[in-house]
Amino acid sequence: MIEVAGTLAQGDQARLGFGGDTLNTAIYMARLLGDHKGSVEYVTLLGDDPYSDSMLEAWEMEGLGCRLVERCAGREAGLYTIHVDKKGERSFRYWRQFAPVRELFEGEAGNRRLDHLARFDAIFFSGITLAVLFEESRNRLLDLAQQMKSSGRMVVFDTNYREQLWAGSDARRVNLQALKAATIALPSSEDLAGIFGHQRQGWASFLENCAIPEIVLKHGGEPIDLLYEGAWHSVILEKISRMVDTTAAGDSFNAGYLTARIRGQTPKAAILQGHELARVVIGHPGAIIPRSAMP
Repeated sequence: MIEVAGTLAQGDQARLGFGGDTLNTAIYMARLLGDHKGSVEYVTLLGDDPYSDSMLEAWEMEGLGCRLVERCAGREAGLYTIHVDKKGERSFRYWRQFAPVRELFEGEAGNRRLDHLARFDAIFFSGITLAVLFEESRNRLLDLAQQMKSSGRMVVFDTNYREQLWAGSDARRVNLQALKAATIALPSSEDLAGIFGHQRQGWASFLENCAIPEIVLKHGGEPIDLLYEGAWHSVILEKISRMVDTTAAGDSFNAGYLTARIRGQTPKAAILQGHELARVVIGHPGAIIPRSAMP
């Protein structure tokens, strides 16, 4: 999406960029993997407006595979704004009800895109992905995820819950289906409480019932609960003292974690790599930090 960040206070100027949770993760993964065997592809629909032109050009310069990014004549990309408070915490507003990505897996063209995805080694999607897709696209994506899991491939799901995107939709049912289709789940306890409508003493048994082989349960900077090879572990994180903008904190953590796992590192080592990238990212404004700032 097109990203507008800034408070619009007297003397302040809004900053124009681009972002989106799965895109942020994909870009950081492409940077971290570099020349490592394999590639990161992004799958979406853009408009034919100048902002879509600029986004596609920027993604390709990042080394992101864009052969499955398609353009829709007469349409425009979605837009969102970020407001960051004095503590560095952010809130979002969205204008994406007419964004073409909502129809990503609709009709024959959608089937063709799913056929491409079905040949991948791994897919990654989020709760925001599911929230913005129309029902047919959402169901088709979840069916593909379950098929890939059954065939022994990697399916990664981040809950990333935004209540305002789920108006009139069954967030509980859809997210539960996504969790059950995942081989790696990256939820947060805050997301789970928002989706399923109640607090739990611990989410471990709930998530275990979803039959997910690998779970990284985040608690807002507190020790992470990790399920791996049938056992739960607690991974203590170094405290982060400097926060400028928490935008893409979770997205960058996901990128660091998944890149480390792809390279064969243990889940505990991968958590620490994800945390280090997130620490650097939230020390800068906006979703995507300069390449020169990468750890």
